Amino acid sequence: MTAEHSVLRRKIAGRAAPPPAMTEEKALRLAAAQAGNAALGCAVIASGLRISLCAAEEIGAALPDPGLVMRLEGPAGRIGLAALCPQGMASVIEAATLGRVTAAPAPDRRGTPTDAALAQGLIDRLLAGIAPRLGLLDDPPSLGGYAFAGALGGAQAAVLALVDGPHVVWQADLDIGDANRRARLTLVVPVPQQAALPGAGPGRWDTQWRAQVLGSEARITAELASIEIAATDLARLSPGQLLDLPRAALDRIVLRGAGRMRVGEARLGRIGPLRAVRITLLGAAQRPAVQEPEVIDAGA
Repeated sequence: MTAEHSVLRRKIAGRAAPPPAMTEEKALRLAAAQAGNAALGCAVIASGLRISLCAAEEIGAALPDPGLVMRLEGPAGRIGLAALCPQGMASVIEAATLGRVTAAPAPDRRGTPTDAALAQGLIDRLLAGIAPRLGLLDDPPSLGGYAFAGALGGAQAAVLALVDGPHVVWQADLDIGDANRRARLTLVVPVPQQAALPGAGPGRWDTQWRAQVLGSEARITAELASIEIAATDLARLSPGQLLDLPRAALDRIVLRGAGRMRVGEARLGRIGPLRAVRITLLGAAQRPAVQEPEVIDAGA
C-alpha cells in the first residue's frame, strides 16, 4: 500500500457521519431552544408537533380561549397567528419579568397587549430561527418572513382577521423553564397561493396539502328566500307548517358556502321530463355547454 493510499484511508475513516436529516419538528425544537435562551434566558423545549390543514372558519377550535393570541404579518401582507395557552403565557411573562418560572399553576385569563409585548421577543426569534431550518427540507412549508404585529382580542377576533382559504396550523407542547408547567404553542399561516396552482411539483408538502383538500367536505346551502316573522309567530312554528315565499324565490336561489359566503346562484327548471337546477358560480369565466333548463313558472 502506498503512502498516498494510507493517508486517504485515514481521512475516510476519520470523516464524521452526516448529520441527521432536518424535519419540521427538529426545526421547531432547535428554533425554540435558541429563542428561549436569547429572549427569556431560560430553556424552552418544544415537542409533540402536530401539523394540520384547516379552513379559516375552523381555526377557532385550535386556538386557546382564554389565552394570548397574537397577529403575525408575512410576505405580501399575508396574516397569520401565534397563540399561547394561559400556562404558556404565564411562563413567558414570569421568565421575562422575574427571570424564572414558578411552579404554581397559572390562572386562566385572556392575554392583554402588555402580555403580547412581553412575548414578542420569543415569537419573533422563534420565527426567525425556524425559517432557515425549514429551508433545508425538500418541499418546505412556508413560515418564512412572518413577524409579530400586535395582540388580538381573543380567538373569535383572531379568526375574523384571517382571509378565507386554507391555513396550515402548527401545534406543539412547550416546556418553559424548570417548573414543569406544560404549555401549548399554536402557529397559523395561510397556504401560499402558488401551492394550489396546476402543475405544482409532486413534493411531499404539496402532496399532503392536496390529499387534505380532496378528502375534505364542501357543504353548499341553497337559500330560497329571506322572510320576516314576528317573534310571537316564530315561537309558534312547528314541523310541517307551510310558509309563504315570494314568487321570485324560484329564480333567485342563493348558494352559500362556509361562513355563509355567497358562492353562486341557481334557478329551478326542467330538462324534458326531469326537474333541473341551473347553477351559476360567481366569477365563473364561462358556463358549461349543456342544455339550458326551461325555467318553471312559479305559478304553475
